[in-house]
Amino acid sequence: MDNIQVIIVDDHELMSKGISSLVNSIPDYQVIHEARNGKELVHYLSDERTALPDIILLDINMPVMDGFKTMEWMQEHHPEIPVLALTINDDDASVINMLRLGVKGYLLKETDSEELILAMQTILNRGFYSSEIASAKLLNSIIKPKGSIAIKVNLKERELEFLRFACTDMTYIQIADKMCLSPKTVDHYRDVLFEKFDVKSRVGLVIFAIKNRLVKL
Repeated sequence: MDNIQVIIVDDHELMSKGISSLVNSIPDYQVIHEARNGKELVHYLSDERTALPDIILLDINMPVMDGFKTMEWMQEHHPEIPVLALTINDDDASVINMLRLGVKGYLLKETDSEELILAMQTILNRGFYSSEIASAKLLNSIIKPKGSIAIKVNLKERELEFLRFACTDMTYIQIADKMCLSPKTVDHYRDVLFEKFDVKSRVGLVIFAIKNRLVKL
């Protein structure tokens, strides 16, 4: 079995080295690169000779290119690489914005090592890790939509069916099986709804659907 390759993006060298030491102590995990900001990560991933990582651990508050800008670049150039946000930021805006930008999990740096390991393993196996802080902030954003009103969206019957399944913990493969469709067709439904809702991730899809009463909790 090949090692799971990890990149850490954090401007604090001591913190980065500590996380690196922890990750390298996990059987079959290996840190292949440490970047001090998003620009360094972009430079590294833009080298065609570079082996792409299996997962990236990303801080938010960094000089030159912060976590938000980094995620925008990742979604455009490497959406296939899962990113786990690992930061001190516990405010609603940071959590929700990073989820909307496509991170597959959100943890605070004070998180214990066991949860960090669990989060990485869950993301690699299931595609998303729902931490306590991410779940709480996400629910808060849905319950308190800050005066927004429901938006009418024209959806086909099969698109709505897909949307309901997407708002569960089912994987896209499981959704395809449930709908008796090919994974490629399900991916098409996902991409169409991303465009209709103007979102970039499954989390954004769920937030939009619930806020605009397209599905029920």
